Amino acid sequence: MAQQSKLLRMHNIGIVVDPLDKAILFLTELGLKLEGGSIICHI
Repeated sequence: MAQQSKLLRMHNIGIVVDPLDKAILFLTELGLKLEGGSIICHI
């Protein structure tokens, strides 16, 4: 049985990932909620 996280609140987290869709899926499976996002291109 999965144990519920005791983390109450988390703010201002910056994560750089590739591919973005797989990272979002992974983090939502951990119980985190996506509230916004940005894509920044490195030239």
